[in-house]
Amino acid sequence: MDAKERLKALMKERGVTHSALAEMSGVKKRTIDGWLAEGKTFNPTAGELMKVAAVFGVSIDSILGMSRFSDNERFYSKYAKFSGMLERLEGLDPRSLSMVSDIIDVFVRRNAVG
Repeated sequence: MDAKERLKALMKERGVTHSALAEMSGVKKRTIDGWLAEGKTFNPTAGELMKVAAVFGVSIDSILGMSRFSDNERFYSKYAKFSGMLERLEGLDPRSLSMVSDIIDVFVRRNAVG
């Protein structure tokens, strides 16, 4: 199985769409679509691959086939919760989204370690 097939399998296993992966990783959906399209070459940059691997809580090596997947269940559990929340936010108007963003920023600042 090549890297493209491993990423497709991981997305299917976790129920992650191209759009959700783009949202969570910060990689453009169009870019992800290109990687995974039939007949196209899987050619992410190292930075893009790091972002995608972080979403799934796996190493870059595991996506590239250089080691086995080692799931970080705690990370995946958190990701799954936030993925569902993000989907519910899609229908909000821009003002409401801004308010949600502000609330999250305040919470993160108040609870930052360090």
